[in-house]
Amino acid sequence: MEKYARKKKKSANEDDRIIKTDLNPVVGKDRARDVSRGQIRDLLSDIADRAPVQANRTLACVRKVFNWAISQSDVYGIENNPCYRLEAPGEETERTRVLIEDEIRAAWLLLKWKTIS
Repeated sequence: MEKYARKKKKSANEDDRIIKTDLNPVVGKDRARDVSRGQIRDLLSDIADRAPVQANRTLACVRKVFNWAISQSDVYGIENNPCYRLEAPGEETERTRVLIEDEIRAAWLLLKWKTIS
């Protein structure tokens, strides 16, 4: 986290949470090079059952972790990413909600007040 994510990503805290609460309990005792596609697929399936979009975010985070470790293969000895070509398990839907006039008015007043103070 410190060598890559905290320096380059706004979502570093969320990535840290994903690693600690989702990834580590499943593969934390394994060496990174011994983590299998099946373990990652099962992890994503379990998450997708309760939170499909979060499963997609978890896949993206874990994939990035392994890609980074591969780029550091001389240090970590990892040459394969168990996430390679895994499809996102959750279906993403685009949000279509727009603000109604009262919400726009309230936001405008709030922004106007913030610039005055």
